[in-house]
Amino acid sequence: MNQRREKHGLEIVLICFVLLMVFITIISMFVYRTTITDATLGEAGNSYHYDKHYVFIAEDDTNPLWNSVYNDLKSKAKKYHSFVEYFGKNLSIHYSVSDQILIATKAKVDGIFVVGDASKKTKQAINKAVQEKIPVITVFNDSPMSKRKCFVGVNGYQLGKQYGMKMRELMKGKTQNVYVMMSSNDGDTSKDSVYLGIKDYIEKHGLADQIKLHGVTVKSKSEFTSDEIIRDLVLDDHKKPDVLICLNSIDTSCAYQAVVDYNKVGVVKILGTYDSDLILTGIKKKIIDGTITMDVSEMGSLCIQSMKEYEKTGYVSEYTPVDTKLIDLDDLANYRKRR
Repeated sequence: MNQRREKHGLEIVLICFVLLMVFITIISMFVYRTTITDATLGEAGNSYHYDKHYVFIAEDDTNPLWNSVYNDLKSKAKKYHSFVEYFGKNLSIHYSVSDQILIATKAKVDGIFVVGDASKKTKQAINKAVQEKIPVITVFNDSPMSKRKCFVGVNGYQLGKQYGMKMRELMKGKTQNVYVMMSSNDGDTSKDSVYLGIKDYIEKHGLADQIKLHGVTVKSKSEFTSDEIIRDLVLDDHKKPDVLICLNSIDTSCAYQAVVDYNKVGVVKILGTYDSDLILTGIKKKIIDGTITMDVSEMGSLCIQSMKEYEKTGYVSEYTPVDTKLIDLDDLANYRKRR
């Protein structure tokens, strides 16, 4: 009798949980619909009409790079009478990338731009959207083996070779311990290709005896955050990092702060990613030795152009490369003038 009661109780709990998830999904779709309706009313009191409604999805909506990409994408889309919403920013509950794609699919958006990853759930969500006739374009990071229509981003292997070239310049004939901060998102293989590009550059230029390359993986669900891991690296007398390569803007900023806080400026050299004001200031102060950034404006243009080309013809190139540029102290002044 007790076993039956326990089983019955578990069934009730399970049913309540399912109903709660359905309720949350419905509320999320309502919030989305409300946001889209508000968007058609315009900005700053002006009236606009949008022919298409797209969403931009990224795992970390605090990353300044994704904010820059979104802002430019939204601006470029206006020229095509289209509206792009940063989907996760308008939901009160945090959802994974795959869940956001599924919610956007149920809301019947006209297209999805997503910072991809290689996880099975994201791939399945993308495939579901495409099955529902919603085109998906991956941005910056790809979701390989999915049915996405196009990937607009950087070739990770070539990016690794760029880091390798700058790293070789910093060596000045000395043996170096080089640490590469790997992806903090499960399933993101783009950072693996960057690491491979660095490794191959070292080997092809006969530097394997002089450069000891190490990958440091920070998992999103780990109890240790990027800044804690970078701090421990900087202070570790056994590992003694000479060069720290950061593959996103957040890790770059953490490394900048760590070498300042622990008096390691000049002792630990930093190669970063992105061109935020903080990172450019770090280059000016000779705390950061260089950073690689991509043309965000070009990325926004290529994303919306690829979407429109697919809508018009039913076809689009599977890969559209975005230009990258290495910024160091020698180029900083000219870069800021062009910015």
